[in-house]
Amino acid sequence: MADELLSRIQQLVQELRTLRGENEQLRQECMALKAQNEAKDTELNRLNDRMAKQDQKLDAIAKEIEAAFSGPSLF
Repeated sequence: MADELLSRIQQLVQELRTLRGENEQLRQECMALKAQNEAKDTELNRLNDRMAKQDQKLDAIAKEIEAAFSGPSLF
C-alpha cells in the first residue's frame, strides 16, 4: 500500500512539473503575442495618421478644382 501511495505521489509530482512547464510556455507565448499586437497597433496608428493626411491633401485639391471651375471663365 505504501509503495502504491509513493508511486501515485511521484506521478502527481511529475504531472505537476509537466503542467508548470506547459504553463510557462503558454505565458511566454502570450507575452510574445501581446508584443506583436502592440507593434501592429503602432503600425495601424501610423497608417491611420498617414491616411488622414492624404485625405486632407485630397480635400485641398478638390477645393482648388472647384474654385477653378467656379471662378472666371477661361474661355
